[in-house]
Amino acid sequence: MCEPMTVLTIASAAASAYAQKQGADAQTASNERQYQNTVVAANANYAQTGLAQVQQHDAAQQKLEQNNLEARKAVGTAKVSAGENGVTGCPWTP
Repeated sequence: MCEPMTVLTIASAAASAYAQKQGADAQTASNERQYQNTVVAANANYAQTGLAQVQQHDAAQQKLEQNNLEARKAVGTAKVSAGENGVTGCPWTP
């Protein structure tokens, strides 16, 4: 039969090992949650960056269209003005 001190030492060692295992499991779970949160945050950043790029492209496209519209208006005004003033030989007059 085992001595009481031996039994207590074995029980204490087992309890310590169990507590260490629980601590390690908790740390592993915490690390996994942190990893998942990091992945979610990275994906959100990628999506936000992509959205910003699309918005910048759309804004540039709208500005280009606005500039082209203003240029066509200017050419139209020049044609009408040239025609009203009898100017001939201009590249924009028929």
